[in-house]
Amino acid sequence: MPESEIVKARIIETARQAFAKYGYRRVRTSDIAQKAGISKRTLYKHFPSKEAIFQTVIIQSHLKLENDISKVLDRIVNDENSDFVKELANITKINIDSLSTFTKEFYEDIEKLSPDSWSMIAKFRENHMKTIFFKIYEIGENRGVFKPDVNYELIYLIKSSAFNAIMTPEILATLPLTTKQVVESIIKVLFTGILTDEGNKKFMEYGK
Repeated sequence: MPESEIVKARIIETARQAFAKYGYRRVRTSDIAQKAGISKRTLYKHFPSKEAIFQTVIIQSHLKLENDISKVLDRIVNDENSDFVKELANITKINIDSLSTFTKEFYEDIEKLSPDSWSMIAKFRENHMKTIFFKIYEIGENRGVFKPDVNYELIYLIKSSAFNAIMTPEILATLPLTTKQVVESIIKVLFTGILTDEGNKKFMEYGK
């Protein structure tokens, strides 16, 4: 890998950790440069602003989420004897870990200070994850793990509406829960509502 790409990757990872820990408002480009072991001048050769760095962090986080879930789906599709409920629990954990990386205060910062970034996050939830979730539902129904009389369009609408309504700074601020607990509750409620009784039992066991 060229040296410039190594430096860029270090900036992105340093920024990701800083944003997750301190939020968006409190992180300065000078802080990122110092932690990454480079000058601000070098940082600005790669990124014109803090917002540009953050948007790259978001894009890479979304790509990683899609890639990690796709790997699990590939295992399920390529092995008819795979334990679908166990893999569903794995997908749930991947989602929870990814979506709860940032704090409630962080989301408040982004909505106010970087509306373009907030829009990117919302569009990803709406567009990129829809195909993945429909694939999960299709496989689960074929494996007899999901209830057969469920309308998956409606289920996805419920899921999407829940995230859009709850994962906002205003609502998160009123809840006595961490971001991780909120995400975990939404996802678990979604899946336990469509799993068969046996599937629910196994899902709860794997989710412990």
